Amino acid sequence: MGVLIRVIAYNLVWVACVWGAAKGNEWIGPLVALVTVAGHIGASQHRLSESKLIALLAVIGLVIDSALMHAGILQFIDAGFLVPLWFAALWPAFATLLNTALTWLRGRTLLAVVFGAIGGPLAYYSGAKLGALQLNENLWLALTVIAIEWAAVTPLAIWLAHRRDGKAVSEPNHVDSTDAPDASSRVALEGGR
Repeated sequence: MGVLIRVIAYNLVWVACVWGAAKGNEWIGPLVALVTVAGHIGASQHRLSESKLIALLAVIGLVIDSALMHAGILQFIDAGFLVPLWFAALWPAFATLLNTALTWLRGRTLLAVVFGAIGGPLAYYSGAKLGALQLNENLWLALTVIAIEWAAVTPLAIWLAHRRDGKAVSEPNHVDSTDAPDASSRVALEGGR
């Protein structure tokens, strides 16, 4: 699967989850997420490491967003102890982007922080506007807390993905192209040969 297809697939998951929840069809989003994640893993050259990354991000997201729910930042009609399945399904779908569409954020921690601090609150606010969830009545507090969440999680997720991209895990002698010396540096390192 190409990067564009993965980005489109993720956006379809987001719409299916949010729209489905807003319309009382909470099962639609998790189903679309399951198909998207399965397709991503099936197309991956490093299925095991990609599966572990997706599972790890799903747990991280479930824990963080459930904590925000218990703190009153996020509110759901159909919530139990954890955030609803439709909301939790967004995290594994997001994880499918880490070693594909979001690789450009590797090594750019500040950019990842800014990307997360803007994108996270925008997504949650959009979901609330569509009626899928409610944010704390102090909207600025809610958006600030969500911005902090995503400003921390985005660079962490990018770092975890880079560590688990299949290459670094399965190939001990793997050299990232950004770490490899160019031809003139190699000549200098080898003593001018």
